[in-house]
Amino acid sequence: MAISLSNKGVVYGTFGFVFVLGGSVSTAQRIKSSGVIDAAISQNGKVVVIDVERALDILRVSNKKWGRK
Repeated sequence: MAISLSNKGVVYGTFGFVFVLGGSVSTAQRIKSSGVIDAAISQNGKVVVIDVERALDILRVSNKKWGRK
């Protein structure tokens, strides 16, 4: 599985997002599934492309805590 951060500022897949966040796979999946960063995600079938700069800006503004409930 390839993790790539291209010079366009996008990553491919949830594992690419994990690489950027420096967290766990489950945390990245939880953030993606919550819908908070939907504006930064484009998905066609199984291919997920995440705009890193936009996603990180959204997460900086978001006050939601990502811990267990």
